[in-house]
Amino acid sequence: MQFIPITVEAGEILSFDWNFLTNESIPGTVYNDLGLVSISSDLAKLADTNSNLFRSSNSFGLETNYGTFSYEFTTAGTFTVGIAVVDTGNQAVDSALLIDNLRLESAQVFGFETGDFTDWQVIGDASIHTAEFGLNPTEGTFQALITTNDNAVSGEEIASFLGLNSAQISSLGNGNVAEASALQLMPITVKAGDVLSFDWNFLTNESTPSSSFNDFGFVSISNSLFELVDTNSSFDSFNSQFRSQTGYGSFSYEFTQGGTYTIGIGVADAEDPAVNSALLIDNLKIVSNTSKVKLSNQSETVLSNDANELISPRANSHSSVTKLSTSESSPLTDVTSVTTSNQSETGLGNGVNEPISDFVNSQSSLTQSSTTNSPELIDLTSSTNQSVPVTIPVVESDAAFENFAGLYAVENSRGTVIDPLTGQRFDPGEAGYIGAAIRQSQLPGKGVSFNRDGIDAATIFLESSLYAPFLIADGTPEKLLDANSANDPAVYFAFANANPDRQNHLRALGNNTFGFEDMFGGGDFDFNDLTFSADYAIA
Repeated sequence: MQFIPITVEAGEILSFDWNFLTNESIPGTVYNDLGLVSISSDLAKLADTNSNLFRSSNSFGLETNYGTFSYEFTTAGTFTVGIAVVDTGNQAVDSALLIDNLRLESAQVFGFETGDFTDWQVIGDASIHTAEFGLNPTEGTFQALITTNDNAVSGEEIASFLGLNSAQISSLGNGNVAEASALQLMPITVKAGDVLSFDWNFLTNESTPSSSFNDFGFVSISNSLFELVDTNSSFDSFNSQFRSQTGYGSFSYEFTQGGTYTIGIGVADAEDPAVNSALLIDNLKIVSNTSKVKLSNQSETVLSNDANELISPRANSHSSVTKLSTSESSPLTDVTSVTTSNQSETGLGNGVNEPISDFVNSQSSLTQSSTTNSPELIDLTSSTNQSVPVTIPVVESDAAFENFAGLYAVENSRGTVIDPLTGQRFDPGEAGYIGAAIRQSQLPGKGVSFNRDGIDAATIFLESSLYAPFLIADGTPEKLLDANSANDPAVYFAFANANPDRQNHLRALGNNTFGFEDMFGGGDFDFNDLTFSADYAIA
C-alpha cells in the first residue's frame, strides 16, 4: 500500500497504528515473514515472527496486538509513504498487517537555540550551554542548565514563582526544599490530545542514593506537580563539577483537556543546601495532531499476502497508544531494526518472495523513527469456561525491595478497570485508578497478588477476561489499601499513563513472562527487579 505523496514541514511527525498477524511458526528463521514501512527510499521493519506474539481469535493464529510507528521529518519536502507485509522463504503460510489511524502531526519546539532564555522566565541559578559543558544537547547546539548553586533561591520563592505552594513541592516526599532553581515557559494554549515532552539529565554531588538529602528534579503543569528524578535513580559518573549524572531521559505528558497552561521545570536541594545538584533541559516541544492522512476506507485497513484472505475488522480492536514518558535510555518493547534500502518499492506488499537481506539487521538513516507496542496483557477472553486455571510457576527477584506483583482484571486493552467497591470505571492515569486496580487483584477470580517468594496455591482460577500485570514497589496491597495514604508505596502498571513517573516499567519477556523495573524513573532499565510467568490452557 502506498499513499499519495505528502508535503511536510521539518519537525512534523507521521504516525500510524499497526498489528502484525501470522500463521507462521514462531520464532521464524527461514520463513520470517514481516511488516514494513517505507518513507521515500528508506525502509523500517515494524515486526516479524521474532516479535512478541499472542494468540489471536481471527483467521490468523497469532498477532502482536496494536503498536504505533512514528517518524519525525528533519527536512521539509514531499515524501511517499508505503506500508507492506512480506512473505519470506516461501508463499505457503500467510501473514497480514492491520493498519489504522494514520496521521500527520506538527510540533512546536521551545528549545534554547537562540542561545538565551527566549520564551522562558528563570529564577535562581540558570544558564545556557553548548557541548563544551561536557554533554551534548539532544536538539541543536544549546541546552539549559539549572542548579542549586549559590544563586539558588528558597523553596517558598520557587513555589511562588511557579504558582504553587511550598507544601506541594515538599509533598513529593523528598523532604523540605532548602533551595532550588527553576524555568517557566510562557503560557501555552493546547488542545486535548496534544503532547508535551522534553529531555532532561539530572546531575548531583549527593550520595546516590541519599535517604537524608534526596535532591530531586520536578516539573509543574499549572497546578499539577510531578517528580522527574531523585538520588534513588540510576547514575553514571560525570566530572569534577558534578560527580554523577543520570544521562538524558525524556518526560512527556498528554493533555486530556484543552486550555492554557504554564509549564515549570525545577531542581531542588532537599533538607540541606551544602551539596549541589543540577538539571540539564533541552528539546521541549508540543506535538499536535493537525491532520489525518486518508486511508482507502476510513476504517481499519488490512494488508495480507494471501490474495484470497479477507479479514473483518474486529470490534474495539484498536488499542490505545500510551503517549507518556519513555526514558531515552529505556529500550522500547520490541523495538524493530531500522534500515536503508536502495530497492525502492522492491518486495513491498505484493505477496511475492523477494530478497530482504539488504535491510534486515542493518543500520539506517531512519533515525527519527520509533515503534511502540500496546501494553502487555494476558487474554483469557476466548475461554468457553467461566474460569481458567492459571499457575505462576516462576517468580524471581533481583532487587533489594520487598516487592509485590500480580494480575488484575481490565475491561479492555486500554486498561479500564471497575472499582469493586464503588462500581465506578477508571482509565489509567485517572485519580482512583490505583486503588481500583489493586482491589480487583484481591478478588477471587478477578486477580492475584504475590511477593518475591511466589504464590502458595498450586493453581488459581481466573474468570474469562483480560488481565494486566502490576508491581507494588517495596510494599503490600494491604499497605496500599489501608486508611493511611501517607504510607502508600509506588505502584507500576503495564500502562505508562498510570505510573507515577509516566515511565514504562514493564517488559514482556516472552512466553507470558513479565519483567518489572521497581525504581521511580525506570532505574537501570534491565527489567529484572521482579519477573514472573503465568501458565494457562484455554479450553
